[in-house]
This record gives sequence, structure tokens and C-alpha cells, in this order.
Amino acid sequence: MVTAYQGIVQNGQIHFEDDPQLPEGSQVIVVVMGEQQEIPAKKVMTGADILESGLIGIWADREDITDSAEFVEALRRKAERRE
Repeated sequence: MVTAYQGIVQNGQIHFEDDPQLPEGSQVIVVVMGEQQEIPAKKVMTGADILESGLIGIWADREDITDSAEFVEALRRKAERRE
């Protein structure tokens, strides 16, 4: 039977979140996940931020896009087939 316990190393010792109460002689395997990296918070853009970003109208001068809805649908179909 395999059971997983999560913990953290402090001062060279593993401290588990929940005390697993392992019996003496238990076989254990330690998998080191590496350093935890803080995930930066995503910036939430307001409508004003989007208008000021330059994204609106970015395709306006493209001559190869005559029907924007059709063009986007083609992009979606292509993305669905991507492996």
C-alpha cells in the first residue's frame, strides 16, 4: 500500500502537515518537489486598460482578413486540430 504525506523541510528535518504516526521499520520513499516558486498574481485589466493597451483594432489594417468572425473561427478550428 502506498500513502502520500505532505511536509516541509525545516532545519534539515521533514515536518509533516499531519503527523502520519508511521510504525517503526516502515519503508519510506522521499520525493523532493523542488523549491516552491511564488506564482505572480495576474493583472486584471479593466475596460479602460484594454482600450489604452493598443489591442483594440490591432487587425484593422490587415488586408487578408475580410470577415473577422470567419477568420477567428478558422483559428479556433486550427487550434482544435493541433497536437
